[in-house]
Order: sequence, then C-alpha cells, then structure tokens
Amino acid sequence: EARARAAVFPNCDARWSAEAGGEVWCPDGTSHPRREVSFGVREDDGTGTGRKTRCACFPDESFSDVRQLYPGCEATATRCKTS
Repeated sequence: EARARAAVFPNCDARWSAEAGGEVWCPDGTSHPRREVSFGVREDDGTGTGRKTRCACFPDESFSDVRQLYPGCEATATRCKTS
C-alpha cells in the first residue's frame, strides 16, 4: 500500500543546512507538500503499531489529520520551511 500511495502522491524533495534550516518542496513546482501520517507495524521490532510520517506531494490544497500542513506553512504553498 505504501508503494502505491507513493506512486500517486510522490515524496517531496528536501534540504537542510545549519544556516537556513529545513525546507520541503514538490519537484513539479505546482503540488503542495504535506506531512502524510500513516499507521502500521513498527519496522524496528514488529511488536506493535506505530505512526510513520513522510513528506508527500498532493495536487490539491486540502489537508486533514492524515495530510497535515507543516507548521507556519500556508495551504496554498508549494514550498515549506520545516525548522
């Protein structure tokens, strides 16, 4: 399921530096970066469920508990500061 979602909603590009902090963006320049939250078996030990997040690119401006805005980032933004 994760691979299928990544094919539809690709990962964001990201960079970080001590001087500028972090930033995420979508390579197509028009999609909107969101922190996508999913739940599943923890990869570290497989003993329970865990929360996993990734930055994903979405074509629309919507957001939710599963498709979260980055703090301080507008819903219409195509680039977001992460720190």
